[in-house]
Amino acid sequence: MPVLIEGNGSKRRYFVMEISTAVKQNLAYFSHVREAIDGKEMAGLLHFLEGYDPASAGLIWDAVRTAPETPERKLMGWHSMRPTSRKLLEVLLEGTSVYRILGNVTR
Repeated sequence: MPVLIEGNGSKRRYFVMEISTAVKQNLAYFSHVREAIDGKEMAGLLHFLEGYDPASAGLIWDAVRTAPETPERKLMGWHSMRPTSRKLLEVLLEGTSVYRILGNVTR
C-alpha cells in the first residue's frame, strides 16, 4: 500500500505488512485501514511522533531514524537498483570478473 511521505525527495515509500489469511481479499476490512490512514488516526500518530522523545524509551535519535536491516529491506534495495548497478554488484560479490577491451578478454 503506497503511502506518500512529504518532503523527503521521494514518493516511493510503502507500508508493507504481512496479511493474515483471515483478512486477505476482505475489502471491507481494508477500507477501514485506508480510512484510518487518510483520517484522524494518522493525524493522531503524527501528533504523537512530533512530541516523541526517544530518551523516554532509552534510545537515541540515530537509533530511531535508521530503519532496521531486514531481508525485506535488502530485497527492496535490490529491486530499486538499476540493472547495471545490480550486475556490477553481482560481479563484485562473485569475486571474479571478465573484462573485454578491444576484443581481448582479461580475467
